[in-house]
Amino acid sequence: MRNPVLQHWRVLACISIVFHHTICALYGGWPPSGYQLIDAIPSWANALSGQAKALGLDGFTFISGAVLYYSMNKHLSFFRFVWNKVKRILVPMLVFALLYKILFPTLMYSTFPDPINGTHLWYLPMIFLCIMIVSLHFYTRNAFLWIVLLCFVLRKCTMYTDFRTIHELYCFFPIFYAGFLSNYLLHDCQQIRQHLKNPKQYERYILFAVVVILILFYSKVTHRIANFPNISIGLLYSCIFIALSWAAKSNTNTTEQTTGGGIREIYNKLVSLIDRNSFAIYLLHQFGLNLWIVACGTRLREMSFYWVMPCIFLTVFLFSLGLAEWYGQLKRIIKNQHK
Repeated sequence: MRNPVLQHWRVLACISIVFHHTICALYGGWPPSGYQLIDAIPSWANALSGQAKALGLDGFTFISGAVLYYSMNKHLSFFRFVWNKVKRILVPMLVFALLYKILFPTLMYSTFPDPINGTHLWYLPMIFLCIMIVSLHFYTRNAFLWIVLLCFVLRKCTMYTDFRTIHELYCFFPIFYAGFLSNYLLHDCQQIRQHLKNPKQYERYILFAVVVILILFYSKVTHRIANFPNISIGLLYSCIFIALSWAAKSNTNTTEQTTGGGIREIYNKLVSLIDRNSFAIYLLHQFGLNLWIVACGTRLREMSFYWVMPCIFLTVFLFSLGLAEWYGQLKRIIKNQHK
C-alpha cells in the first residue's frame, strides 16, 4: 500500500523541479550558451525558483531514502539488489545522457563526464551511491557504524577532489539517510502505538519534543557540524514525514467513507498519474525545455513573463507526463503479450 504522504510529496517535488528549470531556461540561461528567452522576470519568481530547487532536490532525496526501506522485506541477494538498481537508475541515465549529447551538445556544462554531470542527470549517480551505502543495513552487521565511517571518509574525499558526484553525495546523503531511518522508525513504532491508550496525544508529545530538539539543534549546534551539511534539514523532514504519516493513517477510515466521485476522484487519479511517472518526467522535462530554447531563441524576449512562463511550464510538464504514460502503457502491453 502506497504511503499517501510520500505520494503527494513526490508530486510536489516533481512540479518544483520542472518549475525551477523553467525559470532557469527563461532568465538564468541554460549553460554554456547563455540563452535567455526573456529580458526580465519578477523578483518573486527568481526567489521562488531557488526555493523550488531546494524543495525538489531535498524532497526527491528524502523520498528515495524512505522508499528504500521497503526493499528490506524483499530479501534479495546483494548482486540481485545491485543489478535491479543498475537497471532502474544507471541504464536510463546512460541512455538519456547519450541522447542529450547527440541532440543538445551545446546545452550542458563542461563538467566531467559532460552528458551526466554537465546536465540535470547529475542527480542519478549520486542517488545510486546513496542507495549502495544505505543498503549496508540489509547485508551487514553494525551497519550504522560502517555508514558513519564512510561519511568521514567521504568528507576527506571532498578535500582532495572536485568530482561533482562526490561533493553532491556528501551534501545530500544526510537527507537520504534521514528518509530511510524515519520510515524505518515509522513502521517499527506501529506495534508500540497499538498498545497506547491515547496515541494521538502521544504523537503530539513526540512531535513537540522533536520540534524543540530541532530548534535547539539548529540554533546552537549547527555551527559545530558545518562539515556535515543538511543534517538539520534531514531531521526537519523526518519530523514532518512521521507526523503527517501518522495523521494520514489515523484518517484512513474517514477518508475511505467520504471518498466518492467528482473532484476528489479526479484529483486522486491525477496525483497517482504524476506519482508513477515522476522518474520519467525528471528524465524528459529538460529535453522539452531545450526544444523551447532551440526553437524560440530570442523571439520571446519582448513578451510578458506572465504569459510565457505558464505556457512553457505547462507544455513541458504535459509533454513529459504524456510521453512517460504512453511509454508505460506500451511497455505493459508488450509485457502482457509475452506472458
